[in-house]
Amino acid sequence: MEEPVAIEMGPRDNPSINYLDESLVPDGSKVLSVDLNAGWLTQKNMSALGGDERTPDAQKIQGNAAHLMVKNNSIRTIYAKDMFGHQGNLESQKVNGKTTIGKLMEVGNFSDIANEWYRVCQEGGKAIVLETATPADRKNLIKTFEEAGFKLAIYYPKEGIHNLFTNDPDRPEQSIMGKTIAEGAPHEAFALIFEKKT
Repeated sequence: MEEPVAIEMGPRDNPSINYLDESLVPDGSKVLSVDLNAGWLTQKNMSALGGDERTPDAQKIQGNAAHLMVKNNSIRTIYAKDMFGHQGNLESQKVNGKTTIGKLMEVGNFSDIANEWYRVCQEGGKAIVLETATPADRKNLIKTFEEAGFKLAIYYPKEGIHNLFTNDPDRPEQSIMGKTIAEGAPHEAFALIFEKKT
């Protein structure tokens, strides 16, 4: 498998890595989409990834955020939207094209995840955590990622979330995405950009 330069964790049926600003995910980036539930990784659910000129040929695998099947220091950007806040929530699953409610969601040990992301990130690489649906404890996430070795580069409260996303006038659909996500998010929503600096 060709090494990706960006990973989207748990894209579900609404991948949004394509909409991130080019400074975070450059045009033409190879993307690996990882989700615990293989049902969310069907071509129908992931059409946005394969059909976007910015991230052609996205690879999709069922996997665990704390055990990524990539080399050390190989990833430029890891992006997770609404992953950490889902810990302990009821999980919806796609089975034969139908959405069902299943068991309580187990994202995994946050420390294990942060350490794994630090392992695979390149020097200067970024881990982007966007929490909008049911935001996780922000201070705990910052502490966990800093203990793994990351430095907090940027914190955006709800009002600044749109800054993660492209503002290119030639791509109005992508420009609207950030505003739409921010407007629909609760007051507690936030984004964190961590950087690997040794």
